[in-house]
Amino acid sequence: MRYSDIIWDFDGTIADSCPKMARAYAKALNDLGSPVAPSGLLPVIKRKVMEAAALYAPLAGVGADELLLRLLDAERAEAGGLPPYAGVAETLRDICSRGG
Repeated sequence: MRYSDIIWDFDGTIADSCPKMARAYAKALNDLGSPVAPSGLLPVIKRKVMEAAALYAPLAGVGADELLLRLLDAERAEAGGLPPYAGVAETLRDICSRGG
């Protein structure tokens, strides 16, 4: 069987979004008066964003939905794009060269 279409999830698959998300979470929590280092957030964020919100929202005295809204605001405010993982461009070119 030959596949002509390949779909990848962008976040954490093609681009290394976890460090940016950790910084955004740290900013949102800091703005709520609960400072947390981005490095401490990375292991939780890599599992699930909603799991991280449920874990850290009570520390900040807000609900998970409120923390997620602040996270989105903090992510939007951070300048710069997301760097792709090493080899992604070559892999995508290879897929296209094979008719994908």
